[in-house]
Amino acid sequence: MRGTGGGATPAGRERWACLLDWDGTVTIQDAQVLLLDAFGRPDWAAVEDEVYAGGLGSRAAYPLIYEGFRLPAEEVAAFVRKRVRLDPTFPAFARFCLDHGVPLQVVSDGQRFYIELLLADAGLDRLPVAANNASYTASGVRLAFVEPPGGCGLCGNCKREWVDAFHRQGYRVLYAGDGRTDRCAARRADAVFARGYLLGFCRAEGIACTPLKGFTEMEVFLRQALGKDLERSGAGEE
Repeated sequence: MRGTGGGATPAGRERWACLLDWDGTVTIQDAQVLLLDAFGRPDWAAVEDEVYAGGLGSRAAYPLIYEGFRLPAEEVAAFVRKRVRLDPTFPAFARFCLDHGVPLQVVSDGQRFYIELLLADAGLDRLPVAANNASYTASGVRLAFVEPPGGCGLCGNCKREWVDAFHRQGYRVLYAGDGRTDRCAARRADAVFARGYLLGFCRAEGIACTPLKGFTEMEVFLRQALGKDLERSGAGEE
């Protein structure tokens, strides 16, 4: 196991927390990509690649790739609801974590607006969300980043710092993601499930990870990690 944090209680039992990327991880489709493809500048992907190639990150890229984006919030909401679906195994996994006292948090470098919208639609609005704030108007998009203290300032939302914050609370961290903004969190987490870009990155960097096919396997991982304590707490479950 990697990670700088501990994770054991005074009695020696491990405690686990789960941090999840959103677009392409919790969801099947990437809402931000769909929105930019449909309503953004035609060269947004090339602009983003150029920013990353220059050693910068999403904090520098987002104001550029959202130039010219003109869509009011109600139309963004309707588009996302029509085009984006949660991974069908996610709601059951989220409820498993809630039922068994496993902290579960969405840590996204996307927008809080559409994340909270889809969580509410799924009846999961209890889940905490750390993401960038965006105001969609007919005159443009206003972005506000939520960089936690101590972050490097490259990403709008520093996922590494969220992993470290849970380590400081004594948790081991299970992380799932798929993109470039998940790299630092994957280096820090104690266990990683990955797909897409992040899966290739972890393999290239020698970071142990499990391919993310769905959240059923993550529930199995947590059941095994929590072990006897989970068995006792669930003794009366149907």
